[in-house]
Amino acid sequence: MGKIIFDVTEINEGTRFMSIPQYKMRLLDLFTSEEKAETILLASKDGGGFIADKYPDFEIKIIDLWKNIWCKLPLFGVFFRSFLYKKTVNSIDADAIFIASDLPGYARARVNKRKISVIHDIKTIKGGKIKKRIKRFVDLCISFNNADILMAISKYTKSDVERFFPFVNKNKIKVIYNSVNVIPSSKKPSIELPVNYILWVNSIDINKNIMTFLKAVNELKDIKEEVVIVSKKFPYWYDVCLPYIKEHGLEKRIHVLSGISDEELRYLYEKAKLFITCSVREGFGYTPIEAAIYGCPVISTRCEALGDTTQNKLYYYNSPYDFKELASKINEVLNNYPTDKKLKDISEYFLAKYDRYKQKDEIFKLFEC
Repeated sequence: MGKIIFDVTEINEGTRFMSIPQYKMRLLDLFTSEEKAETILLASKDGGGFIADKYPDFEIKIIDLWKNIWCKLPLFGVFFRSFLYKKTVNSIDADAIFIASDLPGYARARVNKRKISVIHDIKTIKGGKIKKRIKRFVDLCISFNNADILMAISKYTKSDVERFFPFVNKNKIKVIYNSVNVIPSSKKPSIELPVNYILWVNSIDINKNIMTFLKAVNELKDIKEEVVIVSKKFPYWYDVCLPYIKEHGLEKRIHVLSGISDEELRYLYEKAKLFITCSVREGFGYTPIEAAIYGCPVISTRCEALGDTTQNKLYYYNSPYDFKELASKINEVLNNYPTDKKLKDISEYFLAKYDRYKQKDEIFKLFEC
């Protein structure tokens, strides 16, 4: 295996905590000294300093994607950035390039290297305004055509690509599951928490289906458990969720936290009586697996990738918008609580399946094909 270019052009000080940069950095943190020697990091000009400080043992190439006025044009700038990206990649002495996201348009360019592109999901072509869906469909067609290997993060994502893009060669789609980052220690948040609580850790938006959860909570008037929600308060919270909470007098039962540390999040998982996800759009679904790893019982939907990635190891309800079914399942689990052994077995299963080193080694095997 020759040298590999690892695209980190999206990473800088301001984006480092976003999902795709986190995905890339978690992989890079696992590289051995030999793997580092065989890897070239392709960084943007604005992120080069951060990358150099964080990864001093890697060779780094800098690309200035905004170097001239042509690259800054509102509509056609992406074509100039794509040309610059292609020219830069082609000039680097390497055999392959790994791109963990095709969202930057320039990264879709055809290059003279073996190209491995990661597909996280294709949900942007399934809903929303038709103009954006068509644009994203065309973008994905270009990306899929110009990649030698498409790495899907779940079997569901692979089947989605095959269904919506039947012209893509199935043999070049490989499934390598995401890994789950294990937080080494826990820390109690400074905020006062309920003694018994049901936990929700997810975005507050229509795709995560939080209203079904809130309606189920309203049904469960006699349980002692309160609710802890960990999320930023998106507009959907103020426009839809909060009015419902006030209308039904749930203010004292529901607590919303944001800006907590990883260690505090682990504490919340460990102490929760139950974790809920009602999501209807998932390319992978980290949080129910994280909760199970830390020993918390989980109730989930089987929507999209969740049935695949959770491996039928959790508790499930069948109709994602049926709040009465969810309420019944919550009562069932609380009244017939799983044993410590069962929770430990589930935790160990997920720890082994979504091991970070396993994911990294499987990705490196793709470069040897």
